[in-house]
Amino acid sequence: MRKLILFISLLIGTLSVLISESYALPSIKIVVKVLDESGAPISDTKIEATFYTGEQVTVNGKTDSNGIYIAKGEGLNFATISATKEGYYYSGKVYNFDANKVSHDQYQPFPKEITLVLTKVRNPVPMYAFDTDFIKIPEFGKPIGFDLEKRDWVVPYGKGVISDFIFTAERKYIDFNNGEISMILTFSNPKDGIINYNVPETNQSIYIWPFEAPLDGYLNKINKWVSSYEDKGFKSNLDKDKSNYIFRIRTQTDSKGNIISTKYGKIRGEIIPTTSGKICFTYYFNPDGTRNLEFDTKKNLFKFSYNDSEHNVNRP
Repeated sequence: MRKLILFISLLIGTLSVLISESYALPSIKIVVKVLDESGAPISDTKIEATFYTGEQVTVNGKTDSNGIYIAKGEGLNFATISATKEGYYYSGKVYNFDANKVSHDQYQPFPKEITLVLTKVRNPVPMYAFDTDFIKIPEFGKPIGFDLEKRDWVVPYGKGVISDFIFTAERKYIDFNNGEISMILTFSNPKDGIINYNVPETNQSIYIWPFEAPLDGYLNKINKWVSSYEDKGFKSNLDKDKSNYIFRIRTQTDSKGNIISTKYGKIRGEIIPTTSGKICFTYYFNPDGTRNLEFDTKKNLFKFSYNDSEHNVNRP
């Protein structure tokens, strides 16, 4: 095995040398302009530009008083640009060049002008944030509650007390390659619910959410299903690339149905049931009673040991 690793390393190194000696990669020049959400330039922002030449080559610097930094390099027809500044969320993106548009050994346009918009850190708060990482559904064909604060199924299936989410799953399982599952998510209270949230395509920030949960539009039930058979292929209604969710739970109302207290939270990514009888979702539960969705990654209300650190959440 060591000989194989050594051989592969030598091969990669040799190819990199051959590429650099026999083929001059086109030059890249990128004018990066950094703005805040109002469109004002942000100076003194750290910019990192990574070019790819068979290996990664990174240049860095800071924006001037006009919010501009010019990155220069050479490489394949793409580059990664990122921006960081105290008080703002990290932003970054991969930018592509048309390999067919090279003139005078330069990717066109030369320079390429791009804009990065930084989202300001506002009021991050402590939350219960947890990645379930494919927990086993304890029983099929009946509703089972999941307590977000206890990060567990409710009694008698776990240590949970409050049924914040109620999952009802039906499964047909033949073997690892053949089976299907349908799962319904419902809630304990009439004004509880969930909203699908799609991240705007223009977003460049690690912070993808609105800062406050919406007041209405919540659905009291959603369904997720997966079907996988060797002769029929894989089918599902999951949208792993776009789906995120905002939820409202523990909602109390007065005699007229007006909300007098409630809790909000969010789910990053899809809610995924598997034909093996498990479920995966990453949630953030804000217990303070406000609509604030901005999570302070340094103040997770869950405490994790070394053995369960994979359940920790480090994105806002």
